[in-house]
Amino acid sequence: MNTEELSRFVSDGFERAKRGEASTVYTAVTPFFENGLLPSKSHYPFGWIIYYALHQAPAHAIAERKQMLARYLKLTLRKPHKLHSMILLEAIRLAKDSSAGNYPDSVRATPESKKQNSFSIVRFLPLWNPENLREGDWRRKEQEGKILNSTVEKLITVYVNELDNTRGLPSEEFMQIIEKGLRTYPDSGTLMAQSAILHELKGEKEQAVNFMRKAILSAPAKFHLWSRMASLLGREKYSRLYAAFLSKALSIPGPEEYKGRIRLSLAELMIEHNSPDQALFELEQVKRIYESNSWHLPRLYSELQAKVPQGTTPADPHKAYRILNLEAENFIYSALPPVMTRKTYHKEASEGADKFGNHRRKPVAWRVADEKGNNYWLTPRQFMVAEDLPLGTRVCIRLYNGKVVSANVILEAQ
Repeated sequence: MNTEELSRFVSDGFERAKRGEASTVYTAVTPFFENGLLPSKSHYPFGWIIYYALHQAPAHAIAERKQMLARYLKLTLRKPHKLHSMILLEAIRLAKDSSAGNYPDSVRATPESKKQNSFSIVRFLPLWNPENLREGDWRRKEQEGKILNSTVEKLITVYVNELDNTRGLPSEEFMQIIEKGLRTYPDSGTLMAQSAILHELKGEKEQAVNFMRKAILSAPAKFHLWSRMASLLGREKYSRLYAAFLSKALSIPGPEEYKGRIRLSLAELMIEHNSPDQALFELEQVKRIYESNSWHLPRLYSELQAKVPQGTTPADPHKAYRILNLEAENFIYSALPPVMTRKTYHKEASEGADKFGNHRRKPVAWRVADEKGNNYWLTPRQFMVAEDLPLGTRVCIRLYNGKVVSANVILEAQ
């Protein structure tokens, strides 16, 4: 096959690759590229062939896809370019598949296979060169009414996850990307949490805590953020706050199978503080979760179980958790400005149905007003405030996105 014939073959192969034959075409063209016979004008269509081969490859083909990316990076191409951005998306997908431990059925997870099936987005990004990010890579898209993350947001997620697992340090170039990300997506609690992780890795604890506080304010219903704040504070210096954030994480709805480690950490603290009955309660919850998923119980479970005295009866710790939860909430919401209000209306508890038709008991609610006449609703029970306090009671509230997130009664001077 002469040069012109090879060029036509690659051009035609580009069309075949789009139709689903990318692997076949890629395999046919690769020897010419490896032997230096592929003309430079064919690098561009071969780059697209590599992209389609990557895109059509199964999730477990980690080693093969790594080799495709390595060959792509050797091509002489114009950058930045849409093709280069599409390749980055495939690298991101490969990083996810690699971290998920995808293996073909014929391959056992041996140390050698794990090495072959690992892929580092941290090492790949400098080779790809972050300077090649295009405006489109920063743009979010909408699909069926749902806003989808941009390429950059996806990149940040896999990059930070890898560093979090390896305890590596981010490059200065990557820190510039995430700083621009925070300016571009000021609404992203996920980015704030990721920034917290990066600052933690760099040993910048105060910045990490501040970013995690912002992340929780943006997404208070994500239990893993409260749990992560506990690990940021640490149990040595902030033992009670550590327990408070763990208990708050437990109180937030979420899959129980992801809360086993939180329960074990709380049980460990309870044993240290001479509350083996409450520790046993959590250990029994952990056992139930693990056995229902056919998982092996972790070693820490056995170690803690051995420290519980024989004959101990489990005691539900949730009453203590309610007090701890308030301490965690106060730590988060104390950064918000206080608003002085007075109780202006009392709404009794009632029975009713929610929008889905499910029976619900609506608790006592208060309407409070500030000095400017702005009204806010709150549920006193949520903030452990006595429900029957009279109208005119002074209440210091804190607001986030127009919602009361903290409320404390101010006692009048006698």
